[in-house]
Amino acid sequence: INLLYEQFYSGSDSNLDPNNEMYVKSLFTSEAYVKNEFRYHSVTKKDNFDESVLKNWTMYLEKYREFIEKGAQFTRLAVQEPWGVMILQASFGNKKKNGDSTDFNPYYGTDYGICTTIKPQTAFDENLENIPYWKKVFGKINWEIKKGAEVGKENGLSMLLDAETFDYTFHLKAGEGFKIAIHHHLDQPIMSIKELDVSPGSVFQIAVTPTLLSTSESAVRRFDPKDRGCYTEGELPLKYLPDKWYRYEMSNCLFEAAYEQILEHCNCTPSFHALGYAEKPQICIGPGLTCMIRYIKGIGNYKRVGPKKENCLAACEDQTNSVSVTSSAFPNRETFVRREEFCLVIRKLIKSCDSMKSETLQKKFPKLCPSIRNIQKIAAESGMELCDNNKWVASSLGLNSTDERLLELEDELFLYAKDNLAVVNIYMKEPVVTRILRDQKIPIISFVANTGGLLGLCMGFSLVSLFEILYHALGIFRKKTMSCSAKFRSLEPGKENGQAFDPTFEFAWYSQNHQLHHRHTVKMVETNESIEEVIRIHSKERLL
Repeated sequence: INLLYEQFYSGSDSNLDPNNEMYVKSLFTSEAYVKNEFRYHSVTKKDNFDESVLKNWTMYLEKYREFIEKGAQFTRLAVQEPWGVMILQASFGNKKKNGDSTDFNPYYGTDYGICTTIKPQTAFDENLENIPYWKKVFGKINWEIKKGAEVGKENGLSMLLDAETFDYTFHLKAGEGFKIAIHHHLDQPIMSIKELDVSPGSVFQIAVTPTLLSTSESAVRRFDPKDRGCYTEGELPLKYLPDKWYRYEMSNCLFEAAYEQILEHCNCTPSFHALGYAEKPQICIGPGLTCMIRYIKGIGNYKRVGPKKENCLAACEDQTNSVSVTSSAFPNRETFVRREEFCLVIRKLIKSCDSMKSETLQKKFPKLCPSIRNIQKIAAESGMELCDNNKWVASSLGLNSTDERLLELEDELFLYAKDNLAVVNIYMKEPVVTRILRDQKIPIISFVANTGGLLGLCMGFSLVSLFEILYHALGIFRKKTMSCSAKFRSLEPGKENGQAFDPTFEFAWYSQNHQLHHRHTVKMVETNESIEEVIRIHSKERLL
């Protein structure tokens, strides 16, 4: 036990020596272990299992020997068994399901260990009954879940749980009971951050108050993720939480960052989340597990993901859930025998008393199994069922309320329920939600309006003033231009700069159409024509 605990649960400082390694391999290739893994593989893939196929367990072993010898599924099998062992019954609204449904199988990996994940909208949908477990957990249907959860405890999720404290494994944990996390159905649950502890012998009311966070389209278009402080769906893909199964969300990004650290520094893949196995084909055990646990405990300290080591930011569209918890003692001794839970516990314990658990069960509750067998015998002799439609009616068995055998059974079941059972009700508390919108602090149009308003207030400035400035500036420019032209016309021969008049001068013509530059020399003769008139005559000839 210590060897397995150190290698697969707590971690160790050294690898297995050859003898212990051979021992562990012999355990994982034993008939009992391989049959359990074969059953797990079939149930999760096909949602049903034919026990007759277990006779082919050797073929299964040879096909997956390399994977089985590493103990990749050991932590999944060494948990509460499926088939209604931990969850005796669950209901959502007016729909009920027995705990032996595969929707409640404890096969979902988290940072704490292997857990059961319940998605009420898919688990209680009659149209999805024939869909295998993994497709319900990770399939496209999870992206099609519609909004619209109803308010109140009667419309929420209710579960009857059995901790089986008499069969606890070798975990150095301080308390007994369950850990529950409320999270979005497309998130990887981080139990170390969101966990709630549920102790046996209590009824827990978990009221959920959601808050919706969104970002305006204008802010998304205007700013990049760093400036707006959030990512839209698809802007930062997570390699080990791919978008076909998970959404982008801050806690998912933090999990991805820690997971990348484990792959890089521990050189192994966590058994509870094997998407990195292709890169690191070694399950974290022994020293690798010790390394993994160190990084798992540091979730939240690592905030960069991907090859570019981009920072984790919030999601632009998100839903956060705040919870409030109240509890009361369970069960009520005076009403327990009249409630449905009484019959559910009897049926579950009949199986436990006939299983390998009976030894540890009778050590803690020595009178429990014998008292159940006595009542079973009486029911068989009378041809009646112990519980008809989950109702306990002792008189139908020919027993009166003062019969010692009956009183002993009721007392033993009450003690068992007090030590092992818990009822959890999870529901929406408020009929309304708070919506928080992330938007631009100052939109461009508001910036322009505010700037114009301040200028108008402080300086009397306006667009009309701007046009007036342009008008007067153009007017001054036009006057200066005309003044220069008038000076040119008023020039007389021989007067420019005090120089003597040269009857020969050059002037240039510029053709815009042909980009040609022509120079002409004009010989001025001493006639009565002015220079201006001669230039005008030659200009006309040139244009012709």
